[in-house]
Amino acid sequence: MHRAKAISFIENEIKGLFPAWKPTVAEAGIWADELELFDYAAAQSALRSYIVSEKGSFNRPKLYHIIKECKKNQSYTVKRSEPVKLFIMRNMGNGKNMTFWVGDENMIPNGSEVLARAERMKHNIKQLYGGNWIAEIAEGILE
Repeated sequence: MHRAKAISFIENEIKGLFPAWKPTVAEAGIWADELELFDYAAAQSALRSYIVSEKGSFNRPKLYHIIKECKKNQSYTVKRSEPVKLFIMRNMGNGKNMTFWVGDENMIPNGSEVLARAERMKHNIKQLYGGNWIAEIAEGILE
């Protein structure tokens, strides 16, 4: 599951069953990191199994036991990150577009680097294809 889903799982599923549990920001981050390796359904099933087991009778959830249950329900998957759009190159003559992406939000360069990359690509594309190209920086990248 993605980060937002993992945080939602912590807030809705785990805290729903353990209302007295108040994790710190760091602790919730560790939980989210671990839960990201599994899909939501596997984590839900693991939480249910944990709750009905003798291990689940505590006032706070135990990450180790829940992850152990998750592993029974689903094998590890590679963490998948959503690619992030950096910029679009548009040909003003024929309307052709080329979109340039980075792997995930952790790979977004700083604003001046994005602008420099867009300018380099505009130059290279113009050399390869000719025409009048403009770069449109994706929304939210330069904020």
